This record gives sequence, C-alpha cells and structure tokens, in this order.
Amino acid sequence: MPLVKSGETNIYCETHGHGAPLVLLMGLGCHDGLWPYQVPAFSERFQVVLMDNRGVGRSDKPPGDYSIEMMADDVANVLLGLGIVKAHILGMSMGGAIAQRFALRHPQMVDKLILACTFSEQTPYGIMMMELWEQVARGAGMAAVTRLLLLQSFTPRGFIEQRHIVAEIQGVFDLYPQPVEAYVSQNHACQRHETTPELPRIKAPTLVLVGDRDIQTPVGSAKLIASKIPGAQLKIIPRCGHGFMWEAAEQFNEAVLGFLGIGK
Repeated sequence: MPLVKSGETNIYCETHGHGAPLVLLMGLGCHDGLWPYQVPAFSERFQVVLMDNRGVGRSDKPPGDYSIEMMADDVANVLLGLGIVKAHILGMSMGGAIAQRFALRHPQMVDKLILACTFSEQTPYGIMMMELWEQVARGAGMAAVTRLLLLQSFTPRGFIEQRHIVAEIQGVFDLYPQPVEAYVSQNHACQRHETTPELPRIKAPTLVLVGDRDIQTPVGSAKLIASKIPGAQLKIIPRCGHGFMWEAAEQFNEAVLGFLGIGK
C-alpha cells in the first residue's frame, strides 16, 4: 500500500473495491482501520480510499503545529498521487472538519460531501472537552484517552449491550498507538477550526449526519452546518452517539449509500 508525499510528509493510504472514488476521513486520534463496518459495505459499489491523517497510524508524525487546512491539502495530495481527480468525500468528527476545508480549498475535486458527527466552529463546551482530553493524554497516556473516547462515543446502553463491538474497536485502536505530541498537534488543530462563515461557498451536494445522543458534536452543531450549506440534507439517527458508525453501523451505512444513490 502506498505512502504518498504531501510536502515533506508521508501519508499512508490504501484502496478497496472499484467504482467511483469514495474517501473516508477519520477523526481526532483515529487511524484508517476504524472503518471496519463501512469498508465491506461501501467497497461493493465504490473505490474506497482510506488514509491516515498526519500524526496517526502509518502516516508520518512530524513535530510542530498542525492545521485542518494542512490536513485538507494532504487529502488532495493523496488523491492526486492515486491519480484521482474527483471523489465523494466522507469525514467524521475531525475528518468532517477536514472534509469541510477540503471542499472549500479544492471544490473541483468534490463530487458529493458527507459530514458526519462534526463541527464548523468551537464552543466553550467543545474547547473544554478537548483541553481535558489533552490533560488526560499528557497525564495518563494515550491508552486512557482511547478508553475515554470509547466511553464518550457510545450511548450508555450501546456501551453495555454491544461489548463485543466496543472490544473490537478497542483492539483496532491498539494496532497503531499514537504518540502524545502528535495527538496534541491534531487536538490543537481541531480547537482552531472554524468554517461557519465560509460554508455557504460549498456547492457540492451535502449530507450532514449526526446521532441524536452525540455529546461530543451535538445535534446543534449538525443543524448549524446544514443551515449554512446551500441545499444540504440533515439526517439525525436515533438512539446513538458520536461513534454511530460503530454503534449503529447499519443505519449509518444506509444513510450514506442512500445519499450516494445506492438503495438496499
């Protein structure tokens, strides 16, 4: 699987299946293996492009500040390195922030845009949450951050009743431990992210997805994004949290495939 140069940084990527390209962008502290319930479903009809954002997984983890703009340009460089000039873009959480910025910086490369459990600006609530995550990372290490993320990404009922899924996702996280400083660089990039005033410039057909019990990027964040992007569709999936691509994978996949024109 290739490493693609983005400036001086090597970005890891891989592809699955054939068809129109569909890029999947993961969130803060998450590597590309964390789409285990999407890749089999999506690769039946699409060429699924997975990549590790800078600072995580098998991509380089350069020191210093990161930005969402920088990571959006990484996506463009990966696609061009793979010979892809236009793709559907699906991003969750930080990946959704990257997808927004990608659509603004590289609009000619976007077919359809799917923004899942994400945000277009920070609130005092969001800033405090990310500051606390950083404190946990520095004080207790990344294993503790991962456990906290899983706890906050599932609803209490889902966490209890889907212990096999929680354990499977925990195991995937553990495959590629992230260095604390790389995590902090990604974290700070999220804290600085703001696209709300620019979202009306996005012309790509857009679906905004959120779980109705998401405590990390609440429904209000999704409603704000959908209200700003012309013609955007908003879909709220019931009884699930931030990690609804794991907790409610079937509903998540159906929403994405339906938007992309693929029925059951």
